[in-house]
Amino acid sequence: RSLKSENGTTTADVQLLDRAMRYDPTNPMVVQEIAKLARLQGPRANRAMIDKLQQFLAEGKATAATHAWLAESYLIRENYAKALPHLEQVVTRLPGASQYLNNLAFVLAELHPDRLEEALGYAQRAIATAAQAETPRAEYYDTLGKVLALLGRTKEAITALETAVEMNPLRIAFHENVAVQYEKLGNQLMADSHRSVIKKIEAEQAAAAAANPAGQTDPSSTGGLSSGDDPAVESDPEVGSGPTGDSNPAGESETTADEPGLSQR
Repeated sequence: RSLKSENGTTTADVQLLDRAMRYDPTNPMVVQEIAKLARLQGPRANRAMIDKLQQFLAEGKATAATHAWLAESYLIRENYAKALPHLEQVVTRLPGASQYLNNLAFVLAELHPDRLEEALGYAQRAIATAAQAETPRAEYYDTLGKVLALLGRTKEAITALETAVEMNPLRIAFHENVAVQYEKLGNQLMADSHRSVIKKIEAEQAAAAAANPAGQTDPSSTGGLSSGDDPAVESDPEVGSGPTGDSNPAGESETTADEPGLSQR
């Protein structure tokens, strides 16, 4: 594992993550590891950590994992503009990294209407590479549906979105996205059917939450972006808490006693 915790300090071996990404760019465990690093401080990404990652890039120590970590740090705050160049670097270095292909497609669709055809290509590649690796994700079809809908290809969008629903029928966002597209076609009956399902899911989740207050229900309110987890996101707070001093093991570059450290060998 690339993450190590000792005496309250978490360190991360970036090159180990990079080797893992290059060996199997579709492996969800690698992505989960990077997502975990980006979320150790929750939505408030640490400014010192981002500075350290950017320093690695400036020093010629750039790796796909470094760019992936920075992309995740910005995506969790929904700062898509800052995530974009790092996502582009990941997929350039690792053309088969399906999750980053998906997230790049999603971000381009959000930010650049003039690049929708490019976004479509990334979304299709994400689905194809994931299928080849036998790691399909409903979110990839949701992203494809989003892009197709923005291109005005409503019937194709419905096909993609319904595939996402088939793969994960409890995701509320997926049902709502399909409902919107059916309304565009004037098919209010199907739109209403999906919204009826939404009400049923919400009722079941409320009942489950009441029966088990400490439990967690399905993260059904988000769609499109894919990560190791489904974080609760918030708008961009540019600066997080700063680091405190800690010992520096040989061969590692560490930050704080309660922030993730970095290791570049």
